[in-house]
Amino acid sequence: MKKPVEEPLIKGSFEAERAIEILSTLFTSKIQLHNVKTFNSFIRTGTESIEDNSRKVELKNSLARLQSEIASINEDEFLIHLDCQVKLTAIKKTTQGESIQRTETVHRDHA
Repeated sequence: MKKPVEEPLIKGSFEAERAIEILSTLFTSKIQLHNVKTFNSFIRTGTESIEDNSRKVELKNSLARLQSEIASINEDEFLIHLDCQVKLTAIKKTTQGESIQRTETVHRDHA
């Protein structure tokens, strides 16, 4: 892969209730993935994955913020436009097998 590849995951305008349903489904699925990874880690090593537990908290907080934002919108006047992309990027590994590049989640407050 010479350059990043992007594919649309969700693209459209939705009533608030439907937007919350779509986002809740996506976030809950991702949280469940981390639950499974944490459980598997516990079975294998006897300890839970700190990274997966941290990510679950981040995802739950993100979902709560999004739900709050949507709830604050006047449903009689506005639809919610969702534009979610999946971006694939190949990154080099270190000799220990970890990625050189770390990704960070950036949260922006909307005024």
